[in-house]
Amino acid sequence: MGFRSDLLICTTLECETKEEMLAAIHRAKEEGANLVELCIDSISFSHISEVEGLLRQRTLPSIVSFRSNLRRGRGCSSKKTGLQVLRLAVELDVEFVQVEFEMAKEEVITELMSRRSNSKIIISNYINNGGGGGT
Repeated sequence: MGFRSDLLICTTLECETKEEMLAAIHRAKEEGANLVELCIDSISFSHISEVEGLLRQRTLPSIVSFRSNLRRGRGCSSKKTGLQVLRLAVELDVEFVQVEFEMAKEEVITELMSRRSNSKIIISNYINNGGGGGT
């Protein structure tokens, strides 16, 4: 392939623990991924410091996402927790921070944009079978 150097391989990671996520990042890197999407909503954590530890220990450029569990059919997740995770990702200069369309209110985007140094903000919308949105 002549254009291989222009392609990036991204692996989406959904793990239940910080340790599993770190192991999955390592495996993705070994298998040739250039970056990973860290679905933080899939991890069980009792304190935001656990997420901070994960973000500080990652070994690949990353997209941090926190999707609404309601959109994924798993009950209701806390928007407060989601915003806390996204703010932390911006503060730690994670390369990409993905904001679910439903959370992308002007004040949220303004806050994230003003706090960021190098992070790029992605607003995403997920449409499943022509149904409702989400990421």
